[in-house]
Amino acid sequence: MNEMMTIPPNVRAQKIVVALDSFKGSLDARAASIALKEGIESVRPECEVMVVPVADGGEGTADVVVSALGGCWQSVECCDPLGRPHRGQIGLCGGVAIVEAASAVGLTLLREEERNPMKTTSKGVGELVRAALAMEVERVVVGLGGSATCDGGAGLLEGLGCRLLDEEGHEVVGCGENLPRIARIETSGMVKIDSRVEVLVDVTNPLYGPNGAARVFAPQKGASAADVERLDEGLRHFAEVVRVSLGVDMTSGVGAGAAGGLGGMLMALGGRGCLGGRRVVELVELREACRGANLLVAGEGCVDFQTLMGKAPSEVLRCGRECGVPTVAVGGGVRMCEELRASGFAAIYAATPEGMPLSEALLPECAAANLRRVGARLALEWL
Repeated sequence: MNEMMTIPPNVRAQKIVVALDSFKGSLDARAASIALKEGIESVRPECEVMVVPVADGGEGTADVVVSALGGCWQSVECCDPLGRPHRGQIGLCGGVAIVEAASAVGLTLLREEERNPMKTTSKGVGELVRAALAMEVERVVVGLGGSATCDGGAGLLEGLGCRLLDEEGHEVVGCGENLPRIARIETSGMVKIDSRVEVLVDVTNPLYGPNGAARVFAPQKGASAADVERLDEGLRHFAEVVRVSLGVDMTSGVGAGAAGGLGGMLMALGGRGCLGGRRVVELVELREACRGANLLVAGEGCVDFQTLMGKAPSEVLRCGRECGVPTVAVGGGVRMCEELRASGFAAIYAATPEGMPLSEALLPECAAANLRRVGARLALEWL
């Protein structure tokens, strides 16, 4: 149930920074932020409203960073989640290449009936990372959210040039159902991952177990209950093969279970793991935008206890604290809890009116109208 908490300010706000994440299923981060800006300006046109969209390493991260840094896009041939020919995108911003896993293996690339993490592969991500490293950039930033895979990064190894072999030495495809068959990894053609690679994780889940990649996320990707058990066991087996063949531990990094195990694999190979929301806030220079600001607005589609678990609004709140700027949150919906009450948000607004059906609220034009409405209310209460 949506709930609103509002604490009137003691100061007049002259500058507002709007830093929303996407409202998934409705609006991307920029569209959502602009809608809220329009609502604020409809009642306070004299106010300076700066839009700085953010993301948490998941789908939309590359768009946010490339737009903020004035970068460009390069199209690269790669595989889609089912191994079919596809063209992914790499964002180029000076010496930084932005790779978004969802560009190659995103769940949204598949029709509903095609979604099956037993069959999907992360090979396309390996191909994008390989292409980015060949560009000789200073950094390769890999955002992991939104994948259709749960292959532990087996496909990624193929994309980097490895061969996955069974007990008889036959090559196997790196996908979820084949994890138990993999006995050895042949690396002679492998492109090496190094510390230039930054791995943006949007969750902190381990590789396997009760809170692991298979049990928590595979059902959302089309796995049955039986598939989940097989995938969890497959990830355990594959992690041991990786330890023996490559001499690395893919289970130890925070967020090893991100993107079906891509987080664990990339970090084990030498990539530097970091919370996606925190890194994106740095890349888009939100702290610079907050100079002289009187109010900062964070938000995403649903504000609840998960918001505080490293997601973009929690990192916007952190930035507001460090800059001494009060921060309010806006969600399409709000599920109030004690953690949110104690979080430090000066106010929390639900954009969707009470009683509006979710199917209606998710329509882009309706979501934008709701954000304009809550933007106007926020301006009246704070300015």
